[in-house]
Formats: sequence, C-alpha cells, structure tokens
Amino acid sequence: MTLSNSDVAHFQEKGWAVLKGFLSAEELSSFYSDFNRLLLLKAGKTQGELKPLENRVDLELLVDLFKTDRAGLGAVYRSLRHLQSLQKMQLGAKFEEVYRKLFQDIGMINVCPYTGTRIDFLGEEKFLFDWHQDYHYIQLSQDSIVFWIPFTDLDKDGAVELLDGSHLDGLRRAKMLDPMNENKNGAKTLSINHDIDFSKYASSIPSLDVGDMLVFSGLTVHRSVPQKTEPVRVTTQFRMGNFDNEDAIERGWPVGQLEGRAFHMDHAEYVD
Repeated sequence: MTLSNSDVAHFQEKGWAVLKGFLSAEELSSFYSDFNRLLLLKAGKTQGELKPLENRVDLELLVDLFKTDRAGLGAVYRSLRHLQSLQKMQLGAKFEEVYRKLFQDIGMINVCPYTGTRIDFLGEEKFLFDWHQDYHYIQLSQDSIVFWIPFTDLDKDGAVELLDGSHLDGLRRAKMLDPMNENKNGAKTLSINHDIDFSKYASSIPSLDVGDMLVFSGLTVHRSVPQKTEPVRVTTQFRMGNFDNEDAIERGWPVGQLEGRAFHMDHAEYVD
C-alpha cells in the first residue's frame, strides 16, 4: 500500500495514523504458522502431528494453554520475539518506507531488535500500560516510530487510546517507580502522568482490523485499552529510530530498558 498525503498530514498533526490493509494475508501467514507451531510443540505434539494453521492464531490452542499451563504460555510468550518470521517482517522494505515518509531527515536506521509481541487476555488488565511514551522504555531516538500490528480480532471499541498532538510537546518527565523492573512488570517501572495536562488534548481510539497497522511517534502519549469482548488479543510492536539524530548521538545511542539501560541511566535531567 502507498502512504497518502492525508496519512502523512494526519500523522504530523495527531502523532499517529492508521494504515488500512497494510499487511496481506500472505504476509501474515508465516507468523501464524510459526506461532501456532510453538503452541503445538508446547502441547506435546510430535513431528507428524504438527499441522499449524496458517491463516489465523489458533485461539483454541492458545486459550487451552492459558488455562492449563501458565508456565508453558510464558515460554511461548518469551519465544515469540525470536521468531524468524517476525524478524523478517520487521526488516521488510515497506516499514522503512513508511518511516522515511512520515519523518524528515532520517539517516541510518536504528532497528529495535525486540519485536514486542504481546498476548493479552480478558481480565488481566494489571499487565496493561497506563499513559506512556514508548521512548522511555525503548529510547533509540526521539524521532523514533512505532508500528503496532494486530494478529487477532480486536474489540470494536479499539485497543489503544492516544492523545492527539501530544508528540508535539516533546519528551515527558518521568517518576521512576521500579527502575530496574524488579517486580517483573515493565508497565509499572515509571510514570509520566504528573507531566501531562490532560485537559489540553483530545483523545482517539482507532478501530483496527487484522491486516491494518497503527503507526505513531515514539513521543505520542498513549495507553492500552482493556478488552471487553474478545478473549485474547495478540499484537506486535516494531520500532525504529534514527542513528543520525543529534540527541541520540550525544547520549551514545541509548538502548532502553529491555537491554539493561533503564530511562534514568541516560536521561537523568528528565527524572523527578
């Protein structure tokens, strides 16, 4: 698909845009096959029994694992970020093309190696993110981009709420709550709520179908929306930054929480 001028204008004004039909069924099939194969392997299937679905997430297998083997589900969850199919998808030329069209003066691209695939179940809201900017967790550069992709049907009310235009006000100040993530809940390591005047912004919750993609700035303030109807949602988040960004150069290209560099370690002047 081609990015339209209205998509670019919407992104520049609001800090986000929805690209309808960005990924085809064929482009999604390798991930579905790999994900479902992991579920079958964890369920103890032998080589001859491995016939993973290629057109959707096998929700029956996934929900059964959730109910019967949480440790096994955790192993699948951790393994998803290593799937070759996801890594290949992220490195596809179409993602770089979107980044370069939405941001000006992008030089050498800094690809986040962590393909943050999430499995969120109905009723497990404690693991969802409150208002945040992705930059605090991933960093890369302040002109970074996030590609948010659903692999399962989402509630019709949406899954992500964004503060329109919040990216234009720059990086927010943070209060470190659990800076080294000792409680093993990355969503609770810091808070920026004290640095947001919520009355200043309208918010949007875009509706997405499988194959659509939400793109937003690493500085756009957003939060997860709890599920109301769908039993589980599976999504991934690809992220890219800009090695040529002057601030990133001065900071030595900080790599973020997932690589052992919590926000306060490279951004002390933004911590309260």
